[in-house]
Amino acid sequence: MDYLICTTPRSGSNLLCSLLIGTKEAGEPREYLCPHQIAEHGPKTSSGLSTIEGHHSRFQRYYDGVRAAYTSGGRFGTKAHLHQLLWAVERGFDLPANMPQRFIHLNRADVLGQAISFVRASQTGAWLAAKPEQREPSFDAEAITRTIRFLRQQDEKWEQLFERAGIEPYRMAYETLVADMEGELAGLFRFLGIERDAKGIARLVESSTRVHRKQRDGVSQQWRDRYRDLVRERAEERALQPN
Repeated sequence: MDYLICTTPRSGSNLLCSLLIGTKEAGEPREYLCPHQIAEHGPKTSSGLSTIEGHHSRFQRYYDGVRAAYTSGGRFGTKAHLHQLLWAVERGFDLPANMPQRFIHLNRADVLGQAISFVRASQTGAWLAAKPEQREPSFDAEAITRTIRFLRQQDEKWEQLFERAGIEPYRMAYETLVADMEGELAGLFRFLGIERDAKGIARLVESSTRVHRKQRDGVSQQWRDRYRDLVRERAEERALQPN
């Protein structure tokens, strides 16, 4: 069974994928449709490919290779941001021929926090809590605004894709996942046909959360406060302008 995690950057998808990989029965869901992932995983598979040059047969050879290499428990998972999926389709990835049997939509209600996380990680290079920051982050209100727009557009386009294709995905929210990880995983595992009792899920959560910790800290909160103050000031200025 193939499944696709449909998401946007900084939505908690690394945590979710780590939890699924930890089951040993859900494949190894990664961003296989990302060019960087193709360069990393392609040479390790039977395809031997490190780049895709826009030819359907090459992309199919690569995808068949990662499916064979990273399937476990009869399941193969892929994580994709929408722009990655579209990039792959433009270069020969045949989505109808590789249509997953299950779709999981993971989003984040706190889009401001998500945008701050993305801008900060982009600046520092620390995409995981376990990795040190390579550069000092610098507050950038315009970058945060652009990212908020991008994230909202991506979520809207996922919804449009679901509607056009008649897909009803299994829906998850980052906030609910971190608040009740064991309960959320129990529901997801039922959806994917993975058997785990409460104790097994608790052990899995304990193991994965040692690596995937929240990166939110005082700096993130300061950026949130500054951004909200700036938005409020701009709104007040517009309200004072004559019609």
